[in-house]
Amino acid sequence: MSTTEESPTTGRLGWLWEKLDAWEVPAQGLMDRAALRVAPVPLEELADPLTAPAAVGRAWKAVMDRGVKTEAADLVVLLLVHRALEMDPGVAHTSLRAADPRFKRDRTWFEVHFRLAGVLNELARAALHDERTEAARRLYAALLHEGEVINVALSVVDFSEHQLRRFHGMRGVASLILARKDDDAAALLAYADGQLALAERCGDVSPEHFRYHVEVKVRRADLAMHRARTGQAAQAVDQDRVPQLLSEAEDLLDRGAELALPTRELAAAEGDVAFRWGLHLLAIGDGSGALSEFERSVGAYEAAEGEARTAHACPDPVLSLLRGQARFRVHIGRQATVDWNAQPDILEQRSTEDDEDTEPTLLDTAIAELAVGATAVSNTSYPDALLSRARGRLWTRDVDGALNDIDTALSYLRDVGWLTGDTVTAPPVNTAQVVRQVRIAEVLKGEAALRRATEAADVEETERLLDLLLTVDDVPLHSTALAQAAFLLCSARQRADCADRLNAVSRRLEQQLARLRSPARRSFVASRAATLSALAFGDVVRTAELERVHELFQTALPHGGEANPVLRRHAAVAALKLACRLQAGDERRREEAVQLLRDALALLLSVLGEHTASVPGDAGTAELAEAEALVDEMTDPASTGAPPEPSARPDTYDESATALEEPDPGPDRGDDLLVDGRLDDAADELLDTAGELPNHPLPEPGAPDAPLDERLRDDWLARAPQLPTDPERAALESRIGECHMRLHLITGDEDHAERALYHFARSRHHDNLSGNLLGLVGDVYYRLGRDRQNPKDLRLAVSCKSAARDLGYQSRENWSVSSAAHHMLFRRSNSPTDLAEALRCADEAGRLAPDWPWPLFQLAELSSVPEQHREWATHLLDGRDRTENLRLSLAGARGELLSRAARLVVRDEEFDRQGMGGRMEGAVYFVDDPHRLLSSTVVIKERPTGFARTESELLTGFAAWTDDHEQSWIKVPEVIDTVPLPPARAGAGRDVALVMRRMSGRPVSALVADRKPAEAAPDTTDVVEVADRVLHALASFHHWRGPCPDDGDRRSTVRERLEEDMRVHLAAAGRAVDNTALTDLWSGTASLPLAAQRDAHADNWLIPAFPGRPAWIAPIDLEASDWRPVLFEVAQFIEDFALLPVDDQHFTTRVDLATRYLHHLPPQPALLALRDDPVKVRRAYETFALARAAFLQYFLASPRRAHTGLSTGSRRLKRVRQAHCEAIVAYLAGSAFPDVAAVASAC
Repeated sequence: MSTTEESPTTGRLGWLWEKLDAWEVPAQGLMDRAALRVAPVPLEELADPLTAPAAVGRAWKAVMDRGVKTEAADLVVLLLVHRALEMDPGVAHTSLRAADPRFKRDRTWFEVHFRLAGVLNELARAALHDERTEAARRLYAALLHEGEVINVALSVVDFSEHQLRRFHGMRGVASLILARKDDDAAALLAYADGQLALAERCGDVSPEHFRYHVEVKVRRADLAMHRARTGQAAQAVDQDRVPQLLSEAEDLLDRGAELALPTRELAAAEGDVAFRWGLHLLAIGDGSGALSEFERSVGAYEAAEGEARTAHACPDPVLSLLRGQARFRVHIGRQATVDWNAQPDILEQRSTEDDEDTEPTLLDTAIAELAVGATAVSNTSYPDALLSRARGRLWTRDVDGALNDIDTALSYLRDVGWLTGDTVTAPPVNTAQVVRQVRIAEVLKGEAALRRATEAADVEETERLLDLLLTVDDVPLHSTALAQAAFLLCSARQRADCADRLNAVSRRLEQQLARLRSPARRSFVASRAATLSALAFGDVVRTAELERVHELFQTALPHGGEANPVLRRHAAVAALKLACRLQAGDERRREEAVQLLRDALALLLSVLGEHTASVPGDAGTAELAEAEALVDEMTDPASTGAPPEPSARPDTYDESATALEEPDPGPDRGDDLLVDGRLDDAADELLDTAGELPNHPLPEPGAPDAPLDERLRDDWLARAPQLPTDPERAALESRIGECHMRLHLITGDEDHAERALYHFARSRHHDNLSGNLLGLVGDVYYRLGRDRQNPKDLRLAVSCKSAARDLGYQSRENWSVSSAAHHMLFRRSNSPTDLAEALRCADEAGRLAPDWPWPLFQLAELSSVPEQHREWATHLLDGRDRTENLRLSLAGARGELLSRAARLVVRDEEFDRQGMGGRMEGAVYFVDDPHRLLSSTVVIKERPTGFARTESELLTGFAAWTDDHEQSWIKVPEVIDTVPLPPARAGAGRDVALVMRRMSGRPVSALVADRKPAEAAPDTTDVVEVADRVLHALASFHHWRGPCPDDGDRRSTVRERLEEDMRVHLAAAGRAVDNTALTDLWSGTASLPLAAQRDAHADNWLIPAFPGRPAWIAPIDLEASDWRPVLFEVAQFIEDFALLPVDDQHFTTRVDLATRYLHHLPPQPALLALRDDPVKVRRAYETFALARAAFLQYFLASPRRAHTGLSTGSRRLKRVRQAHCEAIVAYLAGSAFPDVAAVASAC
């Protein structure tokens, strides 16, 4: 407001008018009233800087004689007196003493500030009453400034208790008022808390004091809860601060009640405190306690309303507003308690899921009362409540009602002037809330439109709206609306066209899981997220995505699987798909794959049991009994996995079972994973396929006891099914058969092959006529033939694959498996026809998938056969249109074919790069071979060019050495090529890919993993035999690398480094070992020559996956980079993965193995002397075993990242290894060598 009053002093009082303008002090007649306060002293004399100090005494006496009031004129006088005292303190002091001997300049200075604060306080209160918020804030800020001066006076001037009470109360309230609109209110609220506490000590027991002080406590609790929720500060500290603040607020209310203060003044404050208690208890998981507090808040608010109603005979809009706000808060509290997902923002209290728990009566009543109150007081509670009801109506599919509430809320915001067009024009205090309300209204309208488009099956509009809503991350959306829209697109579009949207919806639903605490709702949302992601699977699916879908189904199963066979079936397929991926290419995750397959079997068999229970008569009873027996067997940890004996299989499958009715799910599937029958079929089709693995069955129904190789008859496909058509039963049987087929692939147990064929036959009997089925049966026979080297099985595999193609099932895998089967037949028979067919099938696979590398690898293997055989094959393939790759194979160009395959592997993004660990984690991986088409695994190492060249030379050099020394049983990885990395994958530390082939097998550490946990004294015969061969291979490697060039000079350096490493490891584990004892320990190894290091632990050596195979050893990593004392890596190999128990007998075995290792090394004098001295061998071995134990105690205790597929031996055997370390240390504490025993005892 501009002050335009005419005055001769206007120019000199510019500073004064500026203050009065900012505080919006009315100017009309102001100077005249101020002049009356100081008369007979002219006001101009007090305003003139030249005369003011001399006139201030007389002016102040006139003011004190009349008494200081709290009007604007008094504010002018006090400001002028304050300025006069400040301008010339000496003259002002003389003037004051002359006017009244009792006046002193310092005392008057503080008195002026005190009275000025009082006037500012009254003017601020009046501004608040008139809704002049900014003026009030400026006045309160000025009050706090005056208070700082008065604060100094407290130690100088003796103020009365009344003055102090008023002073502290004013400052506390001023800080609270400023904190209400301050973004960083913590300091202001803390200050207000302290000042109001001082005011109460000085006797302030007014209702206003308690109301303000409770508000301060509540606001501080709100701030602490907000910080704890958002992580802005130490969450635990803030969360612990909340109950303390609320308890202090309760104490204030109790003191107010003891003073018999009016209930109306404090009842609303009690409601606020109780509501905050509810939010706090909900945040810490006390749902029942939270509900009690929310109900208490209701009673308090209603008590406040009752008191107010008693005081007014007529309904008051303000009272209606209070009642509506109270009921709305109760509604929010009850919803938050039901959902277990409360947030302080009232629009986000309700979870996005619980449709059935709405409270329409309470909320409708609250909205009606708020509507009355909104006519008198503009507020945000009314649109909040309308939008809350709109959200609830949307979730109960009342779209029209929801849209009406949204429109009413927006209309109200426009009517009160807070929304003009699309622009928010609300006062600053309400701006953020109104912006939030407009945003929520926009999103809810979008969800309503999406629901209508989905119901109308308007695909294009559904896509448009879904894309818009998926960008929303600040307003909760209902999972059902998103999922139903996604399922509509899945049914109406090709999978490739909607996959991105399905994945986006799945990710959004997965994010909602973090908000949900209800187990049933988490199951509901997780199942939909998993299903949508599975429906979006394309031809290439990353392992991480398969693991994600499996985890989502695991989240859904505990609270939804028991009553939902569809969920169990799909969870089983997800586990099956993941198992297929994990078992492909490398054996490092075989145990995990086996467990996944067993889990899938248990789920599928439980569904099969429920399904067969609906079969009428004895047939259903028999099938149910068998299914239950299979479930018990598969879920029994001690189960051997043996299939039922043929004689025990019920004959009712082939007899007079009547047709089963196809279940009709109807339009509403409840908690089913899918929306309608059509979508269920689509999901089944997509979820059932895993490579070449959809619906399945085979063997002859009438001869279940026939040998495996006689079950496939020429007329089998022509036979009509002998059981009623049951597609669901056929699908279940085929999946069960697939699980057994995969278990056979991993374990080599032919019982699983038997059972796979058995269940495939069941599927066939229920009218599964797919070519996919024949392909699967062909896979079973191929693996049987490969494992047993049985040509009959291989012929059956070829026949099945050919029959599948005749039925229209063309796939690259079909042709490649056929090629592999013909190749095996050729190796047994030298038949040119089989060789020609192997070449033809591999070539056909390459034609069908030119970017798939496996046909090239197969053609490369076939190019290695003798030239005469290739000439025969060339003659048999005359007249065939030959591709370039086929011509290269016939010409024996193995290297060129392997290089082409290597380039495809590095370039093609289809292949999951399953990490193997190593020094550069994530840059070493192998490539999937799901059908085991090759006898080896393709390994890729992304490296700098120099590193790749060095490792390539090491590999080729060691391979040549093993050939020269007739050690073909050592399978050194074969270097295929070094390929430049694509620009997108090249980076720091890697620019080329070294592509290699190595044997497919399992790590030696798996021998320990195979031991039963309860096996106290395991049979170590097989382990010792494998260890002997591995140590022979290690000796061969050391022999090839030769002695260290500067052995004598380097020994002490290596020994000192190992000693320091051991000291560090022991210190990290909290073991204090004397340095002299460590030096004495390592001095015993001073005479040992050095050998090349190759990181020889048991996870770095592969052996055949199945027993009975020819014994070979395959080293994984040959990146030798340093030197170690001879025997050091012998101890590393045996001890790092606890290959042998710790006792006298097995320590003797250790020494024997070490001695045999030494015998394989070249006969150097130092080595000859060592191997002929078993005492020296044992002392060296004990030293190194103790060093490895110290390292492992440190290593296994440190946090490590768990990478999928990376060095899983250390994860799989962590507990066993830790116990082994403790046993080693305890055993060596009793060593016959004093230096070993001393260090071990200290450990």
